[in-house]
Amino acid sequence: MRVFEITVEGRTPLLQKRKMPEVISRDELPPGHPLLSIIKGKAITAQDLKRREVQVMLADLGAYKNGHGVYMPAICWRHSFLEGARKGKVKHGRGSIWTLLQGTLFPAPAEPLITRGGKELPDYDNLKESWPRSLSGLVRQFQAEVSLPWTCDLKLLVMDDNFTEPQLSEVVQGGGLYAGVGAWVSGGFGRYELTNREEADVPPQKEMMELMQPA
Repeated sequence: MRVFEITVEGRTPLLQKRKMPEVISRDELPPGHPLLSIIKGKAITAQDLKRREVQVMLADLGAYKNGHGVYMPAICWRHSFLEGARKGKVKHGRGSIWTLLQGTLFPAPAEPLITRGGKELPDYDNLKESWPRSLSGLVRQFQAEVSLPWTCDLKLLVMDDNFTEPQLSEVVQGGGLYAGVGAWVSGGFGRYELTNREEADVPPQKEMMELMQPA
């Protein structure tokens, strides 16, 4: 097993949109949330969803925030790195390293914080309004946006001693170039670049398990 500490730096703004339930009931909302005064029935209706203020509040709920600030889940980084390995055609021997990394690459912590100027970002910068085209025509969307500059520090746990630092750079750089992280990556958002990497000592098992837990 090898452990790497890395820093990635955003090259385009980062958008966030947590997957929300298809039906949002009153019971699923935090106590005192403004939506409770808008929802008349037991759940948000299709008619409610047409209202701009409801869309804005749902976008706020869709942002990734914990008690420390804005974060991007480790599972999202993992997906980005794996896509970087696949689309970047990173090799491991004669084959693709993508197959190997599916069962051996684990970013940590579970909720890596987004930082700016070395400080945790307490909240997203604004809500980005867009009008993507769907089967029913143009649909208004709001997504939490983290503007430039932004950075994120992560640990990469690789359960294979043969994984090399050059391969690490290719995988992470490929993720930033070909995949991005967050919402609307097809629109060019969430692109990033590897700016620092260092190999670290393998932590004790208890510390490793704590590292993988949400904040």
